[in-house]
Amino acid sequence: MVQDAIVFGFLLVAVLAAGLAGRLRGGTIAERFVAKRQLSWLTLGASMAAAQISADTPLLVAGAVYADGLAGNWFWWISAPGVLATLFFFAPLWRRSCVLTDVEIIKLRYGDTGLARAFRIFKAIADGFAVNAFVLASNLYAFTLLLQAVFKQQPGFWGIDLATLVSTAFLAVAGLFVGLAGFRGLVRANALEFILAILSAGVLAAFAVSGLPHGLESLKGLTTSHGHASPLNVLPTEGPLSVLILLGLGWWHSAPGHTMLVQRMVASRDEREAGLTVMSFSIFHYLLRPWGWYLVGASALYYWPHLGQAEQALPTAARALLPSSLFGLIAASVALSFLGCVNSRLNLGAAYLVNDVAKVISPSLSAKGARIVEIVATLALALLVFAIASGHLLSSIRGLYQFLIMMMAGTGFVSIARWYWSGTTIKSEMASYAAAVIVAGLTLAFTNIQKLPDFAIMSGVNFLIGGAVTVGVAKLWPQSNLDAPEAFYRNVRPQGPGWNGYHDGESAGLGRMAWKWALSNIALFSTIFLIVNLIAGRFAIAAALTVMAVATGLVLLRGRKASQTSTMT
Repeated sequence: MVQDAIVFGFLLVAVLAAGLAGRLRGGTIAERFVAKRQLSWLTLGASMAAAQISADTPLLVAGAVYADGLAGNWFWWISAPGVLATLFFFAPLWRRSCVLTDVEIIKLRYGDTGLARAFRIFKAIADGFAVNAFVLASNLYAFTLLLQAVFKQQPGFWGIDLATLVSTAFLAVAGLFVGLAGFRGLVRANALEFILAILSAGVLAAFAVSGLPHGLESLKGLTTSHGHASPLNVLPTEGPLSVLILLGLGWWHSAPGHTMLVQRMVASRDEREAGLTVMSFSIFHYLLRPWGWYLVGASALYYWPHLGQAEQALPTAARALLPSSLFGLIAASVALSFLGCVNSRLNLGAAYLVNDVAKVISPSLSAKGARIVEIVATLALALLVFAIASGHLLSSIRGLYQFLIMMMAGTGFVSIARWYWSGTTIKSEMASYAAAVIVAGLTLAFTNIQKLPDFAIMSGVNFLIGGAVTVGVAKLWPQSNLDAPEAFYRNVRPQGPGWNGYHDGESAGLGRMAWKWALSNIALFSTIFLIVNLIAGRFAIAAALTVMAVATGLVLLRGRKASQTSTMT
């Protein structure tokens, strides 16, 4: 126990100190929220991957394998095509826009009108403060539940249990850290947190697999806790049709990039590195990050085939299989993952309040005034998060995320159309947002989207409804200020026939991007299935998938070199 505490404390202090060491004192808004656009793509990609890991993420992923096999991870795998679409179709455009937040694109796209300013302020408060607070509160709530399992309801002080006190202290540490470190410091800390997460997952997986009587061969005869299939099964039990439905309809909500990913794209050095940021995040997030958790979840079926909750697989394995001091490594990784997620969202929330509320209301806001607003916004957001989590306002974490995904699906069409159709208007943006909230609420109230095919179908329906609302409102109330789309086109230079009035409508570039997007999806999913088949000992299938992954990768690499050469000439 003492060794675990020493390892835990050392890693916690070392990572936070490294983040503070990388900060720049004071600074402009651009320094505080995008590090003056000076960060490398590799660091930004690792930072984004770390920001996507909260305290409960390893538990959920390992638990999904324990309950339904690898197929249980389609609920987050399916976002990959949307992220890859961001890489090819949107990352260069985001970087050319030179915005600080994704909400600021409203001003660039629709002009600085009263309606645009009002919607920008509303969206900054709704997305950056209200929605952000509930997401952070769900992370705090999950972290507290995890600590309660560790501390076994030990009493704390003032009538508050020890787990709640510790989780609240970590929230306070996150607020203090992000206030001192800014975006530059938190990105540096995120990168170290990601390395630690990979290391700790690999160590735990090594101990879990080494204890199996026949190594990975022992996994073949196991059955998931839901009794459906092998833990190494990658196809949902509903059959291949469900995967096709998911691939067709289930990913639109994750394009063209949102919130934290946009913040990292616009913080990159140039548009090429913005694309590399998304590419590195895709590799880290889908291919590198989860394999330790997969193996722990599958191995837990051998050691503990009848756990009460699937999410108990990883913490049970950590407590039972790791020697002294290495449990401290896992605990530090989980705690730092929580801090990394909270740090990123607190900084993002403050960016919204400073850049898209305070600066809009008071354009002459000084650097000192912006710093005061940042501190107040960070403190207020942290207090709101604590109030939501401690006030038991989260009736269902799953329900919250389902609502947010459904809402994002409803706004997916307009989020894409604003870049590739000049006819999109501020009124169509507002109408689409309102429709998305209404349809998402009705979807959760009257339908059951627990099954993956149903989730994909309803996401697609919401996307189409949002598209109909966007086009309908844009046609009924067309753009009156033609200067705004013209300025947007000059700054961002979007391609395609949707901007026929501003250039010759040449769309060959879109065709090349679509081809690269399709190949990148083949390469990514081939690599996932390749590793699964290697683990399962299906070497012939693994060899075929290797050829497919390598071939598509080489075509993509050749195309990238060719595009660079044509650009230089």
